[in-house]
Amino acid sequence: MLLTLWTILAYWAFWRSLDERTSAFRYVLAFQIFLGLGALTKGPAVVITILFPLSVYVLYSRRWRDVKWLAFVGTLPVSLVLTLWWYLYVWIEWPSMRQVLIGRFTDQSHRHVEPFFFYFLHIPELLGPATLLLPLLAVGWFKSSPAQRRGPLGLFLISALSIFFAMCLFASKRTHYHVPLLPALSLALGLVIANQRYDEGRYLTRSMLVLAALNPLIILAWVFVAPDELRLESVLREWAAFAVLAGMVVWSWILLRAGRRSTAWRISWVSCIVGLAFFLGDIYQRAGDLRSPRKFAENVAKVVPSQARLGTLYGYAAQVFYVGRPIERHNISSAQDFLESPDHYLIVVDDDFLRIDEKHRLIVLSQSPYRQYDTAYLLRGDPSERDARGAVIQ
Repeated sequence: MLLTLWTILAYWAFWRSLDERTSAFRYVLAFQIFLGLGALTKGPAVVITILFPLSVYVLYSRRWRDVKWLAFVGTLPVSLVLTLWWYLYVWIEWPSMRQVLIGRFTDQSHRHVEPFFFYFLHIPELLGPATLLLPLLAVGWFKSSPAQRRGPLGLFLISALSIFFAMCLFASKRTHYHVPLLPALSLALGLVIANQRYDEGRYLTRSMLVLAALNPLIILAWVFVAPDELRLESVLREWAAFAVLAGMVVWSWILLRAGRRSTAWRISWVSCIVGLAFFLGDIYQRAGDLRSPRKFAENVAKVVPSQARLGTLYGYAAQVFYVGRPIERHNISSAQDFLESPDHYLIVVDDDFLRIDEKHRLIVLSQSPYRQYDTAYLLRGDPSERDARGAVIQ
């Protein structure tokens, strides 16, 4: 979501920089700042979410003469400095992270591998009930004038499609990778509605009310039907979202009956946004997933002596930051030999824990949940002293 914020702000700054009536330099500078923050957030992903889509738009609209190339080149060091200071810091201060950083850029071909058409099949999952509005977007585009296609409508729709197809080309695929295109797609839909005056008829108002009404029903089904591992952290949060959306739908119908179509449409659209945020909003779980490994790694740093060797079977890169020392990577076979020494410690999660020989399952530290639903364990190599239960004597 943070990358999504920097992406849409970069689009705004780029669009304003094309306006001859304003001072382009400040908007170009803002663009470089948002580009740098995007790279700081998600590294090379900004090439797909910002640079590539804007390049496609400029080529399609033939507006390269409107681009202030000199200003963009002159302010390029701003985005570079914002990004590179972090990588230089990690490279110098954390030598054990160097290979991890290289791997993040080069070792993605075997992670989450899916076929080219993967995202086409998951469009309903990405857009939710708003998927039903895509035909309206397509018809509105073909009805738009050439000037409108070269304007903001072209900027946002071409950018969203460029991100979508660029992501399709990569072997590594996850639905949430496409979240940064959602604001651009929403703005394009809003512009189509405004350009074609769809909001003046009954079709859009009624369809939006139907979509808004679907959200509480889907959430209600989610509360009762979804398996525990797919639900959010709190049932209260689910019921609160349901109550808000149900209230929006009721209020929309009241306004519609009172002749306030424009207001009813706005409330219905907000209802759809809230519903979409609910399904894509695993940010609560994600935040918990980040806190838990950090807490576990900090506890590992306290427990493992400085002269001991530390290994892992789980390649979560942030461990290295929070532990503050090199962590050796092992597979199952080498881990068995690694745990023969009492000065060796190994981090494992649930599935790998069961694959370790029982004599080596000497737990020094554990935490559940670790990431999502896993439990993490810190194992110690064969110690010289144990209690009656076989546990390590601290």
